[in-house]
Amino acid sequence: ETYAPTYMPTVRVTMSEDEYHNMTQYINSRIQSNGVVIFAKSYCKHSKAAKKLIRGIMKNMQQLPPELIIDVDLVKNGSSIQEGLTRMTGQTTVPYVYVKEEFLGGNVDVQELAE
Repeated sequence: ETYAPTYMPTVRVTMSEDEYHNMTQYINSRIQSNGVVIFAKSYCKHSKAAKKLIRGIMKNMQQLPPELIIDVDLVKNGSSIQEGLTRMTGQTTVPYVYVKEEFLGGNVDVQELAE
């Protein structure tokens, strides 16, 4: 008889409260200093779709707000950034899309807002 788990375990980075506080300061500073911020993963199809949609909308605007895209899989502290975002928003998957400091959600949320 073989044992098969009924769930897929997740690997999580566990931050102390001090680390979480520092990470939220880092995340909030990026959100506050850019009109549009997308925390994504470079290989994720949902991240790619959200980036494409936001870039298309921004291209049609007369005045482009500053844009920042952080692919968490390509930066040194990406796991901590994603854990911080999850704790801040309750959302567990990329992308995390912010416009004018407001959290819009992920790809599905952004696509629905654009319709």
